[in-house]
Amino acid sequence: ASRAWSVNLISPAAGLEAAYAQLAYAIDTPTAVVSLGAPEAAFAHSVLARLRRDANISRRPFLLFAFGAERPGVLALGSLPSGVDAAAACAEEVTVRMQRAMCFDKERLAPSRVAASPPQAPPEKVDVVIVGAGLLGLMAAVQLTRRGVTVAV
Repeated sequence: ASRAWSVNLISPAAGLEAAYAQLAYAIDTPTAVVSLGAPEAAFAHSVLARLRRDANISRRPFLLFAFGAERPGVLALGSLPSGVDAAAACAEEVTVRMQRAMCFDKERLAPSRVAASPPQAPPEKVDVVIVGAGLLGLMAAVQLTRRGVTVAV
């Protein structure tokens, strides 16, 4: 299966502010932070605390996973994997855990009268076409419509 994600490698040697700068605008999806040991988990914990103190941006949740570290607020992955299959199993565990919070039926947001009505034909002419019906796309559509712009999502 193909997956879309990005990977940022952040060394504790880079320092707290450098790590914060790399993650400061991770806002669109929940973010998994995976540390490779107890010292790295402590560093990641301080980076996440720094992100939580920044109230200028609304972020999706960050979850901290760690190999070789048992501490409150950390999802333990056991010891570092020693082979490809073990590493793949750990990656799958992180993926499943992160996707669990993202399972959401957007149809529940629609008023029942909209959900019960037949689909409408798309308009022949619009000012703006928004590709994607994610939360930000739908919010943009609502804001544009309120300003008198015709929109198709």
